[in-house]
Formats: sequence, structure tokens, C-alpha cells
Amino acid sequence: MKDLPFYQCPRYSSCNVNSCPLHPQYPNMPIDPEDPEKRCTIAKSIRVRISAQFPGMLRYDGLSPREFSAKERWNSLSPEEQEARRNQARTLRARTNPSAQGVSAEMAFKSDLKALENSNNRNYDGD
Repeated sequence: MKDLPFYQCPRYSSCNVNSCPLHPQYPNMPIDPEDPEKRCTIAKSIRVRISAQFPGMLRYDGLSPREFSAKERWNSLSPEEQEARRNQARTLRARTNPSAQGVSAEMAFKSDLKALENSNNRNYDGD
């Protein structure tokens, strides 16, 4: 009977989620309103690893419908478009997290403050 994916889940013995992404009938399983847990909270990487041991058995490969849809959209992009999106994410991450680029948050704040002051001075000088 251990030939079903959900038995491989490390939380199987204590899990209360009826609609399990590791169940072959997912997502068509009922959700009991009385259940303390409504959805699976185990890491996606664990679900994907378990699913890989059961090829073709799970409709969404251990992912939620939303995760699966996002994966399909990503896979439909050309390699060039994927790289462009990765670069956009890196640029955004660098702007929102300057410490990731070796710049302390305090230095980034001071730089932004100085740029704002310079911008305000130009406006007051009639520029």
C-alpha cells in the first residue's frame, strides 16, 4: 500500500489535509470545513521530489494548480525571454535589496537622500 506518493510525505502520519497535492485524485478531493488544515504547507521542492518518484501518476506533478500553471507559462517562454525575465528580477532585487550587491542599507539610504536633496535644489533654483 506504500505505492502512493502521499505515503512518502514526511508529514503523512500527522497531516490533516484532505486535498493533498501528492494524492492521485488531487485537486478533486473534498475539503472538510472542520479540518484544521485546508491546504498543504510542505515545501514545493519536497512535493516535486516525491512526485518525481511516481512519473505520470499525479496530474500536477505534486504542485498546486496555481504553481503548475506558472511552471507551464515559464516553460512556454523562449530561452531568451526567460533570461530577460531573470535579468529584470536581478535588477529589481538589486534596487530593493542593496546589501545583496555589497552596499549597506545605510549607504544606499544616504545615496538616495543625497539624490533627493540634489533634485529638490534644482527645482528651487529654477532648473
